[in-house]
Amino acid sequence: MKSILSTPWYSGCPFGKMPYMPVAKNSRGLWLFMSIFVFIYITQLIIVEPKLNVWYFLLSTTLISLKLLMSFIVTARSDPGYAKENEDIEFTTLMTLVPSKKLCPDCKVIKAPGTKHCTICNKCVPHYETHCVWLDTCIGAKNNGRYFWFVFYVWLDVFLIGWISMASIGVTECIPIPGNTGCPYTNLCLFDLCSSHGLHYFITYFDMLICYFFFVPSCWLCCRQCYNFGKGKTTNERYSRQKKRTPSVADTDDATSLITGNDVESTIAAREKKSSCACFFNCKRMCCGKRTIS
Repeated sequence: MKSILSTPWYSGCPFGKMPYMPVAKNSRGLWLFMSIFVFIYITQLIIVEPKLNVWYFLLSTTLISLKLLMSFIVTARSDPGYAKENEDIEFTTLMTLVPSKKLCPDCKVIKAPGTKHCTICNKCVPHYETHCVWLDTCIGAKNNGRYFWFVFYVWLDVFLIGWISMASIGVTECIPIPGNTGCPYTNLCLFDLCSSHGLHYFITYFDMLICYFFFVPSCWLCCRQCYNFGKGKTTNERYSRQKKRTPSVADTDDATSLITGNDVESTIAAREKKSSCACFFNCKRMCCGKRTIS
C-alpha cells in the first residue's frame, strides 16, 4: 500500500513511458542532452578536426551546431500554449454545463479536441504532441514548429558528426594535401592532445556511437513530424482513442443525391483543389497556428 500511495519517480528517459500520476518536474534529460552534445563538439574541435586536411568539415559542423543550439534554447524556453482557467466563470458552473469527460479538474479548464493533461508539467496542453525530455518542456500548439526544426537539426548534426568521426578513425596524424603547408586547423590542438593515438581512437569511436545512438530516434521523430505536418494532426490526435470523425458531405448518401448537373462538377473540382492544397495548409497551420482555446 505504501508503494502505491508514494509519489512516482520519473527518470526522464526518452524511451520510458509517461507516468500516469503527477510527478515532480526535473531537468535530467535536458542537462544530459546538452552535456553530451557540448562534449562531442569540443572533442571534434580540439582532437579530431585539427588532423584533417580540409577546412569545410569544421565550418559545416560549427554552423549546424550553432543552429542546433539556437533551436534548443528557443524551443526549451517557449510556451507550448498551456490552457488557462477562465476567470469569468466558476468551474462549478462549468460542471453543470459541460460533460465531465471534457473537463480537467486539475487545471479547471475545458479540454478542447486534441488537448491532453501532461502529468509532468501538470498542465493541459492544446494540440499536445509529447513531453520532450531533451527540452524538458511540452510540445503543443505554440511550439510545434520550433520542435520540428529542433529535431531536424539534431538529426542533421548527429549525421554529420557521426560520419566525420567514422571517416577520421584512421586519421591519426595530419597528412597535408600536395601544395599546402599543413592542415588548416592544426593550431586548435590544445595541450598536444592530438598526438595521443589512444585518445584519438577513443574519441572517434565514442562520438560515432553516441551520434548513431541519437540518429535512430531523431530520424524517427523527423519522419513522424513530417507525416503529422502533412496530415495537420499531432501524434496524440492521430492515435487518441477518443478521436471522432467529423461527418462530411461524402459520408452521407442523401447529400450526394441532392447534387445534380453543374453542381457535381463544381463540387468535384472543389474537392480536388482542396485535396491538392491540403498538405500545404496543414503544414502552415501546424507551423504558424498559435491560437489556443481557453
